[in-house]
Amino acid sequence: MGPSARGKRVENVLDSLPEPLWSEDFAVLLGFKKSALGPRKDVSQGDELVRKTMLELYFDRNSKEHEIQQDLIWSRFCALYLPALVDRFLDPWTATDGSYIEKDASAREDYQLFNPWLRMLVMVQHNPYLGKYLRSRKPVSSGNQHLTRVLGQRLSHVAARWDREIRKPASDHQEYYKGAAADVVQLLSTLLTTFVSSRDSDKILPANTRKKLLPFLSGWRDLFYDPTMARGDEQVSLGDVCFRTVIQLSSERDKRPQVHQYILKVKKHLKGWDQCGLPTCAATGDMKACGRCHTVKYCGSDHQTLHWKWLSGPHKEMCFMTEF
Repeated sequence: MGPSARGKRVENVLDSLPEPLWSEDFAVLLGFKKSALGPRKDVSQGDELVRKTMLELYFDRNSKEHEIQQDLIWSRFCALYLPALVDRFLDPWTATDGSYIEKDASAREDYQLFNPWLRMLVMVQHNPYLGKYLRSRKPVSSGNQHLTRVLGQRLSHVAARWDREIRKPASDHQEYYKGAAADVVQLLSTLLTTFVSSRDSDKILPANTRKKLLPFLSGWRDLFYDPTMARGDEQVSLGDVCFRTVIQLSSERDKRPQVHQYILKVKKHLKGWDQCGLPTCAATGDMKACGRCHTVKYCGSDHQTLHWKWLSGPHKEMCFMTEF
């Protein structure tokens, strides 16, 4: 498919999309279901440059929605499609569209790691449904046992080449690879946080993979980490995530209070269990989980009832049953 044909293909997929986007729109684009609008809205297996381009446009459009609407979209997507998302990342489609992703060896290698399914995992990495999926022992969630290992191994495989691109002054590819590395390392950090108490840490991320990754992560930390820069959660740099991840992969983890606080924060987001789910309640301790979604706990039935119809983000809008 030539550039003009791919451009027309993007226009066809974009045309008549509902506003706002819904979780099903992302599911169609990522190949998990057929479009209700007909075959011309589907993105076929192998049409990977269109899929990659379209996903960034979807993200941009969705970012303009209210935060509650975004949470609703991500929560519903996770509840319905997380197992499929992880499974497709573990076994990604390859490009057969004649694009550079198919023709260039480095691009093909990159696409095994930095692809639309990885980008979606990064987007939903702090959603409590991901925490539920990662804790699940059901067969449909079997991918959770391999995700961290595969992510780390694929990064270690491309790290030397990415490092060369990142270190090139004024390189056309420098910002691209810095952003790609930041996404991958941030997701790796989130997954390591989830499994921080695992007794079988070598199964989660093998020691030889940790050894291969540490020199590159340490190098990127030294290049880009600036402790004087205050950033919000949406402005995470490659230096920031490498600073945390190097500590997570080393014996220094428990000696750095700021990293320990970050780990607690992420675990709270993923589990949704450390504090009563009612936004105005700070109760901890003996709580009971929502019997439907199991992503939030409450100190009592009265607070669960209040949260169900809470004006700024009612739980009834985020509460879904899952296969996992």
